[in-house]
Amino acid sequence: MKYSFILAIACAFIAAFFALRSPPPVLAKPETASHKRPRPVPDPPFWEQAVIPEPASTRPIMREPQIQSHPSPDPATEVIRLAAAGDFKELNFAFATWFDRDPIHARDWLALQTSMDDLQPAIAMVAGKIAQDGDPANGLEWAKLLHPSPQQEQTIFDIYALAARQNQFPPEQLKTAPLPASRIEELLSGAAGD
Repeated sequence: MKYSFILAIACAFIAAFFALRSPPPVLAKPETASHKRPRPVPDPPFWEQAVIPEPASTRPIMREPQIQSHPSPDPATEVIRLAAAGDFKELNFAFATWFDRDPIHARDWLALQTSMDDLQPAIAMVAGKIAQDGDPANGLEWAKLLHPSPQQEQTIFDIYALAARQNQFPPEQLKTAPLPASRIEELLSGAAGD
């Protein structure tokens, strides 16, 4: 009887264990060939997901920075003021600007000057500008106003190089350029400015 009591308790525990356990899952029916699988939906194109900026009417108004521009002084007046003040660095740039806007009056003012020593950079700029604008022969005339110096040599070389690239001077004229032989060879070889 002792054994039957132990056996009865063991059976009770096993029965309680299986009673508390969840029921087995119900398996779904396997699909048959007659059912079609749904096709995967592709992602929409990236441009459809892009953030569209708000229309200007609903956007907060951004204030643009305002730059106060002062009217530029008359170039002739500015050149005369800078010459009187002795500010030759600014005078050279002002004269080049004046010549660009009004070449006849700028040329006439320059002709009235007793000395062109302080205007050498301006003359070099004007000579180069004239050559770039398509008149290298006139640019060379302006370059003759420069004192013999490395600046004059470089200005003349630049004008000849520009004319050579644009086929405005024939090789015979390049050979007679008032330059050292090494610079003339540079012009004739085509290495100038390439």
